[in-house]
Formats: sequence, structure tokens, C-alpha cells
Amino acid sequence: MKVLLVFPNRVQRNFKDIEAGIAPKERLYGFYELMKNPDYTILDSDSRFEGLSNKVIPFLRGYGINLVDLKTVFKIAKVDVVVVKDNVSSMVSAAAALFGKPVVYYDSLFPIPQMKIKQFFLKRCLASCTRIVGYNHQQVEDYEQKLGLSLLPKYKHLEFLLDEEFYNSVFDNAPEPTEHDYLLSIGRDVGRDFATLVKASEQTGVKVKIVTLPYLLNGITLPDNVEILQNISYEALFTLYKGARGVVVPLKKGLSYASGIRAIMESLVLKKPSIVSNTPFVENNCLDYPNIIPVDPENVAQMVAAIEHVYRSDDNLDEYESELPSYAQTHREISQMLAELR
Repeated sequence: MKVLLVFPNRVQRNFKDIEAGIAPKERLYGFYELMKNPDYTILDSDSRFEGLSNKVIPFLRGYGINLVDLKTVFKIAKVDVVVVKDNVSSMVSAAAALFGKPVVYYDSLFPIPQMKIKQFFLKRCLASCTRIVGYNHQQVEDYEQKLGLSLLPKYKHLEFLLDEEFYNSVFDNAPEPTEHDYLLSIGRDVGRDFATLVKASEQTGVKVKIVTLPYLLNGITLPDNVEILQNISYEALFTLYKGARGVVVPLKKGLSYASGIRAIMESLVLKKPSIVSNTPFVENNCLDYPNIIPVDPENVAQMVAAIEHVYRSDDNLDEYESELPSYAQTHREISQMLAELR
């Protein structure tokens, strides 16, 4: 079976990093194993626009027009299935319809855009696709209601699972930290609510390390006990995890998409207590995780109480064992879904 992967990051680079042991298998979302399976021929869209075109593309993307280069279009004609990760693409959908190829949109449901032109392209891409793969039923229902589409019959639900073997190995081999007993918060998407965490840290005086992008902290005054980090390696990240007393995943109100899921899962795999804002996604998917301490979103008082609980608690971290299926389930479910599209 021939499958074309239209991924935001270069497939071959990620494959080589996984092979070298410097990246986890979920970096390819279940397709790493299929790339090594002789029953599949995996093509990629690693070619990119260059020169002036590369400057125009981000502008068009701002209006919901996500283009791919001609090499990728020609590949669509050669494969059995096209899998698009992240942003939907009307160009991919149109080319696939022309060649009679099924399109799978994988983790492509972000906050529903307000711009009518974005909704126009989004609605047509989702209406014409064959499958939608994601991590949250609620988000699909929200899209159905907002866009007037029937999407649940197309929906394939996956658990967001991590390559535990990789994470445990990197964690064990990471250098010992020079600091301990701080809270760690990691996040690079607009769903993060660092303002509430910073206010709670001021009230408790607890040391907090935040790994993020500077623009997500605009308008937030940082006290001396909050340190900001960015662009750190896996090794440095897991050294931070080693020294952390706990993890905080502060999220904004009303998020139905899977914001924070990687940080939540990392804390579970690495057996760290995790203070998490109870968004609709978290409520529907994560509250049974043994390390989760839920708080209402944007509630400073509850965040303070949760932080104090983490520092009072003498829980045995070995009790934070997950009963989630292993990461191997991901590629098996992807393979099963592709078989249904033959």
C-alpha cells in the first residue's frame, strides 16, 4: 500500500532522528513502524517552496489557504491514501478528489477559526475527506455544530501515547540537575495560561521554571522566582524533569482541542504529580490518570491550593503507574484504519 504523508515537519529527518535514538517514535505519529514494514511504501512531502514563494505561503496560510508544491501534487496521483497532519489543505483535497484518492486529516482540528474565509476552506476540506483522526470526541462534536457537518462517522479516535522506552531511557541517562524542588511547566501553544501560574507562584513563593516561547508571556510581569527557558535539548529537558517536584499544565478556559496533552503524558510516564487545568478535553480524557491534580482554568486560588498540596504530599511516585496501552497500539490502529481504506 502506498501512503503519502503531508506533515508539517520533514518526515525523513524525523525518521533518521528516531533511528539514531535521539527522537521518540511518536514524532511520526504511528508511521515510523509502517515505514519499516515492507507492506507499505511511504512517500513524503519533504520538498518545500523556495525563494519568493516561501514568503507568500505564510501570508496565504493566514487566510486558510494551505498550499503544497507541485512535487507533492504529483505524488498524490501515485499513492493509495494521503495523510495530512495538522492544517487542512484545500489544494491537497482538490488534487485528491481529482485523482480519486482518499484523504485522512490527522490531528487537524484546532480552535475553530472566526474568519469566514478560513471556515469556508476548512468546511470543504473536512466535508470531502474520508477520515478524521484525533484525540478528542468533544472537539469533533463542536466542529459539527459550528460548521453544520456530519463528522463523527468519519472520526477515528486515538489515545495520545508516548514512546515510553525512549522517554525512560533519556530520563535515566540525563545529567543530574543542579537544582531541585521547583515546579516545571512546558508549553508552546496559545492555549497555555501562564498568567495564572505566575500569580500563583507569587503567592506561594515556589520556584517555577517555564519552557515556552516569549510571545506567550506578553503582558505578564515575571517575579524573581519564575525562570523562562526556551530552545532546550531533550537531554536538558529531562534533567529539568529530574529536578522538578511536580509539573503544571495551565490551560485557558473552554479549550476543546488537545492542548497540553504532551506535557500531561510526559508527566505521567515520568511519574511526576501534575497540576492540570480542567478543560473539556482534560475532563473527557485525562482525569483518570493517577498523577493528575485538576484545577478550574484561570483560577488562581485553586492553583495555589494545588501547589501547596504538591509540596505537602508524600505520595509514593511508583503509584503513578499508567494503565494506558503501550505506544505500540498507535501504529496498529493506524494500520487497521489504512486497511479499511483499501
